[in-house]
Amino acid sequence: MQLSAFVVLRDPGSRAHYGRMSAQGIRHEQTLITRARRRTGVLFAKLRERTATMRTHTPSRHELR
Repeated sequence: MQLSAFVVLRDPGSRAHYGRMSAQGIRHEQTLITRARRRTGVLFAKLRERTATMRTHTPSRHELR
């Protein structure tokens, strides 16, 4: 769960999803659970299809502000 919180802070897509869920009144914990489930599903699909993608750019803390 703690790792999910860090991902929400760093990943722009996760941050946008978190903002949408918060706007709908969904609790913090439930939002983190949905993000963790989504990442698990993506990871499983990549393993099943034997594909891997690499990020070309990881934003720094300063870019995310």
